[in-house]
Amino acid sequence: YIPEPQVERSQSELDAAVAIVRDRLGYDNGSGWLARNTAAHAILNEATEAELVVLGSRAHSKIGAAFLGSTATAVR
Repeated sequence: YIPEPQVERSQSELDAAVAIVRDRLGYDNGSGWLARNTAAHAILNEATEAELVVLGSRAHSKIGAAFLGSTATAVR
């Protein structure tokens, strides 16, 4: 969920990420959207039609990187 004051900034970041997927990685069908619910819920709703789902980690330590985050755990 993205609080309303952060929507514009989040949309800009999303647009930049989609541009990288399309322009630099050559995946013309790359897309993105801002969800109004939890990340796991939005991913699970869309994943049935997805060819590929990629989840990243924002672990700040080597120990943290060894574990799945809450979203990845809910989606797997």
